[in-house]
Amino acid sequence: MTYSKQSPILQSLASYSAAWMLLGLASMGSVLRFTGGAEWLLLVQLIIAISFTVSLAYFCGTFTGTKRMFEVLYPALWYMGPIQAALYVDFFGVNSQASWQAGVPYLFFATAIGLLMLTVSAKRTR
Repeated sequence: MTYSKQSPILQSLASYSAAWMLLGLASMGSVLRFTGGAEWLLLVQLIIAISFTVSLAYFCGTFTGTKRMFEVLYPALWYMGPIQAALYVDFFGVNSQASWQAGVPYLFFATAIGLLMLTVSAKRTR
């Protein structure tokens, strides 16, 4: 991607899309289960979690140049949020109804978009 003659915005969106599709394919079992069980809130929350995870990884990789920041930050977020079911850090929606009532999915979706926009703007200026 780095040596492509396309614009930095297209390169960034291609990298983001590839990572999103890979994580989406890895989560296909959950997607099928949520669709089969008509659990639409959980499906939307899974899509938001994938978007947030990919945006965070792309942001960390762009700003530090290594994968170390993501490798430290993501397990800490995962432990505090989904594993401990802390409401405002639970980007995965373990307690789905309470998360939606508190507006947590909207916060993480906005954060994912913000991180992606920061990453694209940083890559464009380099």
